[in-house]
Amino acid sequence: MKLKKYLAAFSLTVFFGFSPIFPQTEETQPLDAQENTGLESTSSSAENVPQSVTETEPAATEESKPEETDQPYEDVPPELSASENFSEEFFFAELVDEEIPEIEFTEEELLEIRLLKNVGDVGGLSVPDNEYAQNAIKKFIRSYSKEHGKKHLYEALDRGETYRLYVRQQLKARNMPPILEFLPLIESDYVTTATSRVGAKGIWQFMENSMKPFLKKTSWVDERLDPWRSTDAALTKLQDNYRQFGSWEIAIAAYNCGSGAMAKALRASKEKDFWYMAEKKILKSQTINYIPKLIAVAQIAANTDFYNIPVPEITETGRFADFDYVLVNTKINLYRLACELRMDANYLKMLNPALTRSMTPMNGEYELRFPSGMEMAARIAIYDILSNPDTFWDDFESTHIVESGDTLWGIARKNGCTVEELCQLNKMKQTDVLKIGKTLKLPIPYY
Repeated sequence: MKLKKYLAAFSLTVFFGFSPIFPQTEETQPLDAQENTGLESTSSSAENVPQSVTETEPAATEESKPEETDQPYEDVPPELSASENFSEEFFFAELVDEEIPEIEFTEEELLEIRLLKNVGDVGGLSVPDNEYAQNAIKKFIRSYSKEHGKKHLYEALDRGETYRLYVRQQLKARNMPPILEFLPLIESDYVTTATSRVGAKGIWQFMENSMKPFLKKTSWVDERLDPWRSTDAALTKLQDNYRQFGSWEIAIAAYNCGSGAMAKALRASKEKDFWYMAEKKILKSQTINYIPKLIAVAQIAANTDFYNIPVPEITETGRFADFDYVLVNTKINLYRLACELRMDANYLKMLNPALTRSMTPMNGEYELRFPSGMEMAARIAIYDILSNPDTFWDDFESTHIVESGDTLWGIARKNGCTVEELCQLNKMKQTDVLKIGKTLKLPIPYY
């Protein structure tokens, strides 16, 4: 029981930051105080021994013991006694017979207790041990600890599992901070087709005016939609930022606001430090929150049990990290290529999402991506296609704009194709409702 009580007091000390003071007894009397009084055992402190007393006084009898009162204990710290949850009976319970009740905390209280521990350096980024930086990060940890925050974080990381291993491998190969694995989550929640209100696209959210020379966009190709190509481009851009600014925190923030805006902010700042510029509001609010949010996600991912926030484990499989590539310089329809390879057309398209028309460009080179181990089969299939052209699989140059009264069956019959082919080419289901004004791609049939 003694051990239980002292453990309870120690827990309060750890969680709430104060030290409970127990009444001085024979067992809690400091050793030096006992030596100063010359007593082997006493229940009073050295300060209370009368000056005239040179020998041990006789022990008090039952009649001479002071009467118990209802006065509060003088040794209770004021910050503890002021708490509405404080109980003197619990704090000064008898050490022999009384059981100590368990303390129950709500989830919010447990989180606040955990957040008493400051966030240290995470994923290659330095985190200052100051109030501003710590509060900025903990704000997002609190947000992700709520039910909707937990759900959102789990779904985003689960969605990104397809690409996170590749990102992780590239970071290691380039000797870049591991925390950058989570940057696409901040940018796009790992949604490959994400498009911002200002036109940024893909998991790394490249703008058209900032994609050169890293990526290309034509009427046939938009490499921003390719998670693997855009990952290579984003990491190259981040490395350029680091070479320019010499700080990963500033380099990552510059990815959000632009290197030009960051250079301007640095000229206006007394200190060339992200946290200083953030606290002084030299940067825009979106960029100010960019780094703390990234650190919060990485901190949670590295300490899921501590924060009680579950995240999905990354699958160590090369299915979406290791590939074979074949360079082509003419138009190849992905649907026909999938048929030749006896593979799922949607899987082949998913591996080549930059091809906006589901075929390689008519003029110019393009490197097709295939699952690892399929290079030879792909080369043979491409050779067969080029040797035996089939106009049915040719370009979708013909279109139809849906008008009032149109049906899939009527459009297919009018244009010499089947409803199944029409739906496949337009990523539709036969049960979908046609919207007036929608443009449908039409295959050129084989006669």
